Amino acid sequence: MASCELCGKHTNFGNKVKKIRAGLYSRTSRQFKPNLQHVTIKLNGNAKRVFACTRCIRTVNRDNRANRIRQ
Repeated sequence: MASCELCGKHTNFGNKVKKIRAGLYSRTSRQFKPNLQHVTIKLNGNAKRVFACTRCIRTVNRDNRANRIRQ
């Protein structure tokens, strides 16, 4: 399974729940996959190509912008 190299987020499993009628539900299994992207990010001053989820990409970009503003 593919996973985020920064936070470790990976495919989770659960149920798709379909309501048939009052009080009766049909359940089938499904997968919840993270939105993973190949991206080059700067970690500890070095550029590295990683497979990261979009939440981590946003966090890294936010931290980099904050560091540039402070300098």
